[in-house]
Amino acid sequence: MGAAYNWNSTVKNDNWIVGLGVDVPVGDRLMITGALLYEKTDGSADLSSQNNYGNPLPFNSYPNVKTTSLNLKGTYNFSKNWSTTFGYAYQKYDYTDDAFTGYVNSLPSLNTITGVNGETSRSYLSGWNAFQSYNANIFYLTLKFAWDPPSLPPAK
Repeated sequence: MGAAYNWNSTVKNDNWIVGLGVDVPVGDRLMITGALLYEKTDGSADLSSQNNYGNPLPFNSYPNVKTTSLNLKGTYNFSKNWSTTFGYAYQKYDYTDDAFTGYVNSLPSLNTITGVNGETSRSYLSGWNAFQSYNANIFYLTLKFAWDPPSLPPAK
């Protein structure tokens, strides 16, 4: 069994996160809310072989993640029963991982008649970890009605 697993790894992750949130009432009817969050992970893996099996290279980015999130919203109360919320949310997510560097989402067909250069179809992989980094911008508006049931008479 010892020969089946001929390498070791030492994985290191440094993580930190910082955030700020505020609620600012503007008069009796409007509440402005904001939140900002930043998170960073720096990871690495140092690989070593046993019994001189190959020369594995370290992963210097295993994984490295940076996330920035911003949420701004306002809630306006028209009356006791009606309110609206309007807002904006943004997130930027950057992901790098040496284990997936060069990941290809599709492979050319191995059709022997047309060959690779004259391919007629492609073979698709699952797409897992193909496109990880993103930016998202979300605007939203909601309308809320809160029904107040009639109060019951006091018990006798």
